[in-house]
Amino acid sequence: MRIPVTSSGLTVTPIPNTMDTTSTMTVSCTAANGLFAFMIFEPELNPRENANLPQTVAITVSCSSVDMVWKYVDVPSGRLQAITSVRCNEAASG
Repeated sequence: MRIPVTSSGLTVTPIPNTMDTTSTMTVSCTAANGLFAFMIFEPELNPRENANLPQTVAITVSCSSVDMVWKYVDVPSGRLQAITSVRCNEAASG
């Protein structure tokens, strides 16, 4: 079953010596008690944060005003993966 995706903590940081900025925020979803949340990106990608079947999945995304593309920050590698949308589902484990 699909569940709401929320965002919080939007920060905008100027890039020194330019007119550009970098924005970051947390995107999350929380399943009902006893269920787990599963986050999915477009293009098809699942964040590592899904791995332990958590009740809440929370990720950090960032966007530079230079390219205007939101990117998932893969923890712990620090790699950035471009994403166009986020959706979440909830389900029972096992």
